[in-house]
Amino acid sequence: MVPAFNSCYEMITNSVSILRNCYIIFAQPVHIMSISISSIFLMSVLVLGFASYPSISPLGNVAFAQEEIEIELTEEVGISVEGEVGVEETEEEAEEEEEVEAEEEEIEIEVEIEDGIAKIEVEFDGQELEFELEETDRDSIIDEIIERTGLTREQIEDVIKFEVEEEDQEERERPFGEKEVICHIPPGNPSKAHTITVGGHAVDRHLAHGDVIGPCDGQEFRSTERLAKFGEKQAEREARLAEKQAERESRLAEREAMLEEKESERESRLAEKRMEFEARLAEKETKALQRAEDLIQRLEQRIADLELRLQTLLNKVETGEYFGTVPKIDPVSHSYSISIDGIASSLFDESVTSDVSGEIFIENLVTTSKVSKFKVTGGEIFVGDNIYDVIFGKARISSSGPSGEKDSMVLILQAMDTEGNTNTIRLGIDFDSALEGDFGTEPIELEIIKNSKISGQWSLSASGQLSLL
Repeated sequence: MVPAFNSCYEMITNSVSILRNCYIIFAQPVHIMSISISSIFLMSVLVLGFASYPSISPLGNVAFAQEEIEIELTEEVGISVEGEVGVEETEEEAEEEEEVEAEEEEIEIEVEIEDGIAKIEVEFDGQELEFELEETDRDSIIDEIIERTGLTREQIEDVIKFEVEEEDQEERERPFGEKEVICHIPPGNPSKAHTITVGGHAVDRHLAHGDVIGPCDGQEFRSTERLAKFGEKQAEREARLAEKQAERESRLAEREAMLEEKESERESRLAEKRMEFEARLAEKETKALQRAEDLIQRLEQRIADLELRLQTLLNKVETGEYFGTVPKIDPVSHSYSISIDGIASSLFDESVTSDVSGEIFIENLVTTSKVSKFKVTGGEIFVGDNIYDVIFGKARISSSGPSGEKDSMVLILQAMDTEGNTNTIRLGIDFDSALEGDFGTEPIELEIIKNSKISGQWSLSASGQLSLL
């Protein structure tokens, strides 16, 4: 009986091995029902085994051994199968988590476009790359990223995110007919997220249900965790946009404050310059007034001196002292006219010349063979625009050569110019004939000699006539 039992035991052990292999092959998809399936297979093997040995009684110790073996084998098979399935399930979950983490940590590419400049940030294989392009075209940006990183276009297009800073697409007003590309995320089924194009006010309704502006860019929302992470990134992006907007407003405020400060400084400088100018102007006015007062005082003093001098001369004229010694005044007075016409040259610059003309009136005082003197009674001399009014003067006849002929005359005149200044004029005259007897009845030609001067300013070169009036 023992050999029969051993044979039965070996058969059961072999059956269990076959059962385990079959179970591993066929029972994986329905591992939740592993215990019931193993029991069914085990009972089938036992029934077949006992049917092959009809001489073995189903009673007594054999029945007890059968029950013991059934329990032991059932527990062994159940534990073995469940253990193997559990290990396989754990490995699959770990692989899936690693795949998800790898997908999340592999590549991140963000592109921000502002004022025609694309700012690009790339993270891949533990590296970070930042650069800028003067391009806003999507294909040009992707080509540049491929050249700099060596990534494939598929890798880049799956993860790239574009942000346009020039205008907040979610807040701006959208005309009814304007189209917008959004990423539609079905509620409760984020793995079905896909890119759609909507128009008009439908954009706001989609945004209110959790959709986002822009294409999905190949992202797969396969789990709530991924969706939450996408929402976090979207929130971070919005936070960055808000931060940049705040920075932009801060820079604008700083620029406005700086402009106001510069304007204030400019106005302050203008006010200071205006005050300095007014102060200088007031100082100049004060100096001008002072100079005018000084000039007036000098003129007054000069006038006083001239008046005193003139008065002294006039007194001498009245007393006859001015004319020198006069032995005996002629009983008959004769008046003569001396007219001149020529050129006056400046004593300071000979190249400066002016026309000169005039007429002088004289009256005889004494005419003898030894001395002939005359007094000047008036006249005018014109030098350019200036007029010299002859007030008084004196003249005497002299000899111009060894012959002793009285053919020359010296005149000393006191004249006042147009500015009221008193001037002394000295003229030397040479006549064509001697001034003897009743001279002047016929005009006598004359010439002004070179040493003649007007007020120490002009030298004369002129000719004229002497006539009896």
